[in-house]
Amino acid sequence: MGIVFSYAAGTWCGLRVPVSVPVLAVLVFLLVLTACSFAFLRRRGFEPGHAVASPPAWILFHLCVVATACWVARSSVETLPAERWLDLAASGGEVEVVGTIVNEPERGGSRTEGTDAWQFLIQAERFRCADGKWVDVDVCLPVRWYGPSQLCPPDYGWLTAFRGRLQESSRRSRQRDYPLLVTGIGRSRPIKGGHGSWLKSRCIAMRRESGRLLSLGLDDFPRAAGIIQALLLGYRSQLDNDTRDLFVDTGTLHVFAISGLHVGIMALLIISVLSALRISRVYWGPFLAPLLIAYTLATGAKPSAVRACIMALIYFSAPVFGRKGDSLSALAMAALAILAYSPEDLQDIGFILSFSVVTGLIVLYPVVNKALIALCRDGVAVFRRIKSEPEGIPAFWEDEPFTYDSRGEARAAGKWVMKYIGSVAVLSACAWLVSAPLTAYFFERFTPVALLGNLLVIPLTFLIVLTGCLALITGSCFLVLAEVFNHANLALVTCLVRCTGFISKAPFGTQEVPQPPVWTVWLWYAALALLVAWHKERGRGAAVVEK
Repeated sequence: MGIVFSYAAGTWCGLRVPVSVPVLAVLVFLLVLTACSFAFLRRRGFEPGHAVASPPAWILFHLCVVATACWVARSSVETLPAERWLDLAASGGEVEVVGTIVNEPERGGSRTEGTDAWQFLIQAERFRCADGKWVDVDVCLPVRWYGPSQLCPPDYGWLTAFRGRLQESSRRSRQRDYPLLVTGIGRSRPIKGGHGSWLKSRCIAMRRESGRLLSLGLDDFPRAAGIIQALLLGYRSQLDNDTRDLFVDTGTLHVFAISGLHVGIMALLIISVLSALRISRVYWGPFLAPLLIAYTLATGAKPSAVRACIMALIYFSAPVFGRKGDSLSALAMAALAILAYSPEDLQDIGFILSFSVVTGLIVLYPVVNKALIALCRDGVAVFRRIKSEPEGIPAFWEDEPFTYDSRGEARAAGKWVMKYIGSVAVLSACAWLVSAPLTAYFFERFTPVALLGNLLVIPLTFLIVLTGCLALITGSCFLVLAEVFNHANLALVTCLVRCTGFISKAPFGTQEVPQPPVWTVWLWYAALALLVAWHKERGRGAAVVEK
């Protein structure tokens, strides 16, 4: 985790501080040379003179990490500065851009009746503004393409020339510094196809076929079909405005982001099959890797999905090397891999929210869960003294070996339900504690109703995704089975929408707030860190007393 923080700090400096790349390269070389020199001298048993004290090895190591990250980030800065793009957007002049479409175009609304708007990204290679001069660029530019409803824009992997106007984009992502190119059917000219990855092209084709299977039998229920496709495949453009506002108001829109929940369910299904085939856990990695990578690529390779995929691959590959899986180590490796490949993702809101929430869940959940167990244990003890019940009967919350008593299986079922509700409630509370300041800072919303919303929405989302996966697996063999599972999902989606609508009516559940200052966000996380540190110190003190 320390390496990740150092690398993130260096990446932030590289993206924000205008330092020359050659200067950073020289700095990295000098730091590495210094670290190697000290390591060599200490190995030889030579201590430097008393006049110049030897710095600790970990300081030199982290300085090397910071400098390297800064160098990589500055090297990835685009050739055409963002300020020039914004100036062109403000001037309103027509431009021409040549680039390759790098994702699957998705419908994003319509301008007029009979006209559809499509949204996608292009990797721009050449750019020409009103003065007629061509400039070589290397930027990822969002595009909005208008055309008749029966026609589609060029597909993934097509090198295309676009003419249009630049507008300021409200997109909150790593492309936020670049304007939106607005064009249409008469102003785009496909040049050549096949410029994309063959693997990604096949994954996109599988995604489209999966979307067709998930909509079988739901022609009369387009809203439910759109929610199912958004939850499983990341087609968020299929959500209508009313549905989107409903989940935004309850603070549960995050379930539509392909993230750890979706990747985890896919991994669970694959592991269930591997376990049924009696395949050792040591060999799970080779089976999980291609399937999870294909699913991540097919759903758009968002930062949250990439993070979850890398975490799962690292965690389940640990037995291959004779090691025990560690969540924080897997999370740190995922962050390093993403930032090394794409330093601009550090400015992406999805990246920040995804890694912050997952880190908070890993660190906070054991603390809050243990405190809640202690509270329940004390409450049950008080209740027993009041009711004069015999001591020794464990609380619902605690694990115990199976013992038969007069209350029989009903007690065991009640205990399981209580433990499940308690675990989901703790997860929801921890996720809200971590995400609340970031939601207020980025989206200017405060949603305490999300505590209740996640408690109901997350289990229903799990069931919808699981049922959708069964529809895809069985529907690939028999289409009628896909319709059966889709109608089962229709009932679950209806329940999900009604529960969300009921929660959204809670008074003061969602409030628009002014953007808080940055220092309050850091103060919030500092308080959570102190709480975790105090709890761990208290646990160590209790262990010493018991000994």
